[in-house]
Amino acid sequence: MSSEVRLAREMRLLDVTMIGVGAMIGAGIFVLTGIAAGVAGPALVLVFLLNGLVAFLTAAAYAELGSAVHGAGGGYLWIKASLPDPSGFLAGWMDWFAHAVRGTPHYAIFFSTVLIIFMAVALPIEDVAAAASVMFLLLFGGVNIALIRLRKLRPDLDRGYKVPFMPFRPLLACGAMLFIAVFMFVGYPLAWLAAGGWIVAGFGFYHFYSRSREKAHTERVGWMERLERKEYRVLVAISSPETIESLMSMAVAIAGKHAGDIVVASVIEVPEGDSLFSGRRRTKAMEPLLERCVRFADEHGIRATSLVKIGRRTSESIVQTAREESCNLLILGPPRGTTFVERLVSSIGDYVLKTAPCQVAVVYGSIRSQDLTGVVVPVTTGPNSRLAVELTPAISDWIKGPARFMTIVPDDVDESTADRAMELARTTLSASEPPAELLALHGPDAARGLLAEVRLHDLVLVGAPSEGPISPLFGETVPGVLATHSSGPVVIVRNVEPHQSGRFQRFFFG
Repeated sequence: MSSEVRLAREMRLLDVTMIGVGAMIGAGIFVLTGIAAGVAGPALVLVFLLNGLVAFLTAAAYAELGSAVHGAGGGYLWIKASLPDPSGFLAGWMDWFAHAVRGTPHYAIFFSTVLIIFMAVALPIEDVAAAASVMFLLLFGGVNIALIRLRKLRPDLDRGYKVPFMPFRPLLACGAMLFIAVFMFVGYPLAWLAAGGWIVAGFGFYHFYSRSREKAHTERVGWMERLERKEYRVLVAISSPETIESLMSMAVAIAGKHAGDIVVASVIEVPEGDSLFSGRRRTKAMEPLLERCVRFADEHGIRATSLVKIGRRTSESIVQTAREESCNLLILGPPRGTTFVERLVSSIGDYVLKTAPCQVAVVYGSIRSQDLTGVVVPVTTGPNSRLAVELTPAISDWIKGPARFMTIVPDDVDESTADRAMELARTTLSASEPPAELLALHGPDAARGLLAEVRLHDLVLVGAPSEGPISPLFGETVPGVLATHSSGPVVIVRNVEPHQSGRFQRFFFG
């Protein structure tokens, strides 16, 4: 059992003040003051007063937002919470330009250094400073607008400090920054050109790289929160009458165990070139199947709804439905076909299903609770095997039979490797409720050894391969062999895939 770790609040007002002052005072204050004096002349004091007014008003906005919305990120976090995308991303993008080195990974620091050197060589120092100031003006303007928006959108937030005279103070700050921005546009056009180019580059980076990853991450967080609370909304993809009882039995077992509900969906695939509306003629043929599924769930006290999806590709339509219905478990039948070409098509569908940010269960064979007497669960390591262990109590209760957990230890490994494999399997099995015993089987072939232990009326519940499809084009996997040769039904499950950083992201952001 892991316990929450908390840090004590040790910093006092003086400590926090010194951190803020230390972050503000840098070489730029001493270098740029002389340039500012040359431009403003005797009006330098008024310039400092105007900038002080902007800083003071924006500091009040930071104070309220910092006390109300907790978390790392500052202006990026607040703008993202209150303004539409890609406002939050651009806030962070501009902030990065204005503070190049802020504890970021070394590749990002290197890229920032190259950017600074290029700007210093290509532009006069006053234009470089002006470009950074433009970024700050835009960022501070966004923070003040975020203050107004969050007052309206989230009045329930616990605010340790409230800016008085709302919304006049943030509007006054925006007006002062607008005045400074106009002056800088007249005096330093190259600065605005550099800032505009950076913002355009940010739009491109967001559109082609960050947008899809941010959306997937947000959806994954939502589903993971539901999973942590053990709340199940199951999506059942129905394609033929023969699979109804098997898929619905699996869905009812899990939804019933976790007080969840079921969404039954059938996809009508329309070929490219045909209008999607042409698929509407086939919806009536699907209604009896869906009604039968809903009736099956009602008979077992589970709430179920149904829908028909019309799309170009079945797999992508199923994943889209899981996203739209906020489902966290997808149950479907196996891909059809055993020839090379059919397996090629099936592997593509398997890859698309793997991209679904929800748990997936593929049911092979016929599941009828009255025909089954037990559950066999091969245990290894990884999230897929752990999911199989977590789902076992629901399946075991449904068929009213015991569960047996087992792992295969190859004959050709040394004792320490065998002990390590058993320890990893026991760690995975710790997810079982109640705790269960692990049977160790020794043999040269894991798949054949497991098949020998499966009885006639056993259901096999196994985690999918950690990488690649269940049934690859060449070779075989243990779950694939079990699904093909087991005498009873086999359910292969795949857990929510953890977020994987791409090469580009690892290179620049660590």
